[in-house]
Amino acid sequence: MLAIVACCVLALVATTARAEPPMTTRGAGAPAADSAPSHAWLSLPSKNEWIIAHVPPRRQAMPPDGKVRGAADGTLRRAASLSIEPAALAAFGEDVYVAADDVDETGKAVRRVWTLRAVNTGVGDLWSYEPADGLRSLRSLPADGRLVGMAASSSGLVAIIAADSPMSRVRVLWLNRGEWQDLATPRDIDRWGARLRCVATREGFMLVAPDDSGSGRAWSASLRDGKEQAPAITWSDGVVARDRSLPTGAAPVEFVSVGGRLISIAPAGPGVRVLSGVDAAGSSELAKLEGLEPDAAIAPLDSQGRLVVAWTRGEGSPRRPGEPPMSGRVVEMIELSANTGRVLYDAPSRADGPVTPGDLGLLGLVLIVAMGVALVLVVRGGEETEISLPPGMALAEPGRRMVASLIDGLIALVVASRLRGTPLLELASPGTFVTGELVWVLAIGIVAGAALGAMFEFLTGRSIGKAMVGCRVIRTTPNGEPARASLWQVLLRNAMKWTLPPLSMLALVEPSRRSRVDLLTRTAVVVEYDPDADEPEPADDA
Repeated sequence: MLAIVACCVLALVATTARAEPPMTTRGAGAPAADSAPSHAWLSLPSKNEWIIAHVPPRRQAMPPDGKVRGAADGTLRRAASLSIEPAALAAFGEDVYVAADDVDETGKAVRRVWTLRAVNTGVGDLWSYEPADGLRSLRSLPADGRLVGMAASSSGLVAIIAADSPMSRVRVLWLNRGEWQDLATPRDIDRWGARLRCVATREGFMLVAPDDSGSGRAWSASLRDGKEQAPAITWSDGVVARDRSLPTGAAPVEFVSVGGRLISIAPAGPGVRVLSGVDAAGSSELAKLEGLEPDAAIAPLDSQGRLVVAWTRGEGSPRRPGEPPMSGRVVEMIELSANTGRVLYDAPSRADGPVTPGDLGLLGLVLIVAMGVALVLVVRGGEETEISLPPGMALAEPGRRMVASLIDGLIALVVASRLRGTPLLELASPGTFVTGELVWVLAIGIVAGAALGAMFEFLTGRSIGKAMVGCRVIRTTPNGEPARASLWQVLLRNAMKWTLPPLSMLALVEPSRRSRVDLLTRTAVVVEYDPDADEPEPADDA
């Protein structure tokens, strides 16, 4: 009789906590912390290895300070590789932790752990990875039991291990000074060990155990840094999906947390994943993704409130009906909002540098057009061959004009840097070029310089730089009468001077001391002198 009762109890327990083949998300996202942008990491299969791919923080559409930072949607970069399949990933800040089941040289099972850090190079959205020669080894985890998952926080790295058999002990291990230490666990969690899923959260981590009814249990762990001691861990338990709306059956369900929201990921047929928002009351479908490969990796970008999905598409396998086969292996990516389910990116991943081929093409086109216009104007020249200057005036020396232009350019650069909020000295760094910030500052500087120059030359006949070096702009007349430059003349000369600098620089080598800008606008840059004093050396062909 006792044997029969014991068998019934064991059967009941086994039904409650049936072991399921886990469908790993193959990814990890760093929980948002201290307003820092989040990173995500994915493990993707290649021909003979597994790639640890880095998803850098995304570029904001409208950053608060107006400065463009971060990578474009779809950006994915190779960070490291492994010869064995990763079993779990965890991330915090710029660090990623990877665990994989392996065997040592004696054939004994071992559960290895590595780490890698992304380091901002300071050049645009480019990142380097330390150690440069690959992943750095940490203390191996116990090899017995199933690795439920890992989670990282400011308190350190934790790993959750549970045996696949019913009524197994669930262990929460914390990595302290190179050694794994056990942390306290809830009393009733052991019988759910075979069903547990690990979810990294902003407070620590959550363990979710879906049951056969479409509901589930959840235990949230909050970690507080214990300095040199083990972190203080506080557990709170509850239920998820009281309305029993979670998928049931043989297909396993995975969970991630984005922006404090729990999201379930469930297979719904070949190549299909259904994403749903989950809370204590129930779940609601967020999005249905189709055309995925079985090894698709999913990770959250917590601070950006989005999910990243990536998978490797083999050579010659079209993703959509009617799509031509691709040559070579392609990493497909989908990025979607975790709040609305709206797809933000759906295309092959890209690993563009901060300056894309399109940017270089546009820059080349602008340079060709500018050079063509300058060449036409230089060859055409002006119609004036001789001018008469009013008494007491002579053409300004090239050196004086150059100093005046440098002063005006510096003033325009200061104005532009203040308007953009970019320190002047920072403009000399490579990062301002590759992020496009330098282009914005120069564009604003050109507009500001032309506007200030036109305004001051129309009102006073002098720009700020010309006033400081003692020269002015006048309108040339056939009879040599003094005349102030008209509005159209100062507008045109400043527009050409600031957008086509070579036309103004020709005054440095022209024997007449007049640039093509002067000739085309019928103006002259002069200095005043006392006719009764020693007469200055006249300019040739003045």
